[in-house]
Amino acid sequence: MDVRNNSYNSSRNSSRGASLTARIPAAKLDSFVNKVGEATNITNRTESVRDVTLTYVDMQSHKDMLIAERDRLMEYLNSADTIEDMMAIEDHLTEVRYQIDSMESQLRTYDNMVDYSTVNINVVEVIEYTPVVEPTEEKSTWERISEGFIHSVKDVAYDTKEFFIDLIINLPYILLFLVKVAIVLIILRIVIFSNKRLRNWYNEKKADRKAYRAQKKAEKAAKKAAKKGNGEPVLTTGEGAAPEDNAKEN
Repeated sequence: MDVRNNSYNSSRNSSRGASLTARIPAAKLDSFVNKVGEATNITNRTESVRDVTLTYVDMQSHKDMLIAERDRLMEYLNSADTIEDMMAIEDHLTEVRYQIDSMESQLRTYDNMVDYSTVNINVVEVIEYTPVVEPTEEKSTWERISEGFIHSVKDVAYDTKEFFIDLIINLPYILLFLVKVAIVLIILRIVIFSNKRLRNWYNEKKADRKAYRAQKKAEKAAKKAAKKGNGEPVLTTGEGAAPEDNAKEN
């Protein structure tokens, strides 16, 4: 047996599997398939046969014709008189030899195909071994319901187990993600608090500027009023005395 193109795949969340191509001697094909069936659970099997008799005969006939042509060209080459004739015959002879080699290669391939059978095998690991049984009679409704319910319970139990296994395995990544989220939230909180303090400071400065302008405006108004009354500066008190009353007292 010659095994070619074998591959293997396995992951934590899926079943293990393998694919391989085997070249089995044609005489031992049935015994090989029977042994595989005894050691495994075959769920699907297909066979195909390709008849290459006509193609093989045609290629063999073409090869014989090319060999005869090669022999004639060899005779012409031996009897050629000029260099030009010899070069032309050599070129044609090279082309014929190339075709003969190609035909022989294809014929060897067909010989190999006839002597050996190609078997493509796909192997998949299962959790529970369930032999394939040919149904003898149709199952009742209750049997179908009970089997389907048991199958669903097993699937739920398996999925729950796998969920907790994945949760524990990925716990470091989950914790790292939560730490990153917490850091981002803290940074956002600091930025928001800083913006709030900056906004309050800006509002306080703005209010101070307004009060300062209002005070300057009031002082200018008081000076103008004093000049209009007596032409002398008027002192204002914190009790709100009018400029006219202060002038009378003086």
